[in-house]
Amino acid sequence: MGKTIAIVDYGAGNIASIRNALEYLGMESVLAEKARQLREAAGIVFPGQGNFGRAMQYMENAGTKEVLMEEILSGKPYLGICLGMQVLFEGSDESPGRDGLGVFRGRCRRFSVERKIPLIGWAKVMKKPGSKAFAGVEDGSYFYFVNSYFAVPEDKGIVSGTSFYGEEFCSAVGKGNVVGLQFHPENSGKNGIMMLENFKEMMR
Repeated sequence: MGKTIAIVDYGAGNIASIRNALEYLGMESVLAEKARQLREAAGIVFPGQGNFGRAMQYMENAGTKEVLMEEILSGKPYLGICLGMQVLFEGSDESPGRDGLGVFRGRCRRFSVERKIPLIGWAKVMKKPGSKAFAGVEDGSYFYFVNSYFAVPEDKGIVSGTSFYGEEFCSAVGKGNVVGLQFHPENSGKNGIMMLENFKEMMR
C-alpha cells in the first residue's frame, strides 16, 4: 500500500479544492476511477456535493462501490465530506430506494425548517469530547456548509459534532478509521486545515 490518498470518483463534484488542500499539507492524491486505486491507497477521501442516488449508481456501474465498502470495513482511513458523509448511511430521502454504503445504520433526511434550503454558508459546530477528528479545534468553531440533507444516525455514539440551522443536526460522525463531515474542511480556513491534518495523522 502506497502513501497516496484516493479521491473517490463518483461522476460529479469539483475536486480541485480538496486536491489543493491535500497538496498544501504534502499529501499526494489521485482521482480513483478504478477499484485498484482504492485498494492501493493509504487513505480514501470521498468529497463534495452531488446527488445521493446518482453517486451510488455511478460507483455501482464503475465497479467501485463494493470495493469502497470493503476498504472502509478493512480499517483503511476514510474521510467523507458532505455527500461523502451521507453515503456512509443506509439511504437518503433524496433518493428513495437507492442504498447507501450502510457502514452506519440510519438515513439522511432533508431540512424541514422554514429557512432557505440548501444551507449555504458558515455555521457553528459543537464538537463532542474526545473526538480525534476535532483535535486542536475549538468547540463552537465555524465551518463552511452546502447541504439540503443531513444524516440521522441510529447510534448516537458515533456523532462527533452537531450544528444548528432552524433545528439541531448531526454535522460530523466518527468511529475507528471513519470520519464523516457534513461541512467542507477544504473551504473552512485554518479550522478545516486542522481537520485535514488530523486525518493525515490517522494514516501514520
